Amino acid sequence: MVGQELTTVLKQLIHDLQGERYRYDIKRAHRRIAFIERFCKHTKSPFHGKPFLLELWEKAFIEVVY
Repeated sequence: MVGQELTTVLKQLIHDLQGERYRYDIKRAHRRIAFIERFCKHTKSPFHGKPFLLELWEKAFIEVVY
């Protein structure tokens, strides 16, 4: 179940992506996500040295940006 605000934002995003003003490249987004999860590490305890594992909403944010 999704909130009304999120539904409205998603509808607007889909509308914007269907136009010619923006270009969406899922491969570019997934390269950034893979880089973060593979090479970026935590620097403080208790997760020091462990890779960042992005939450689903964080991956969605990166996909929207790229």
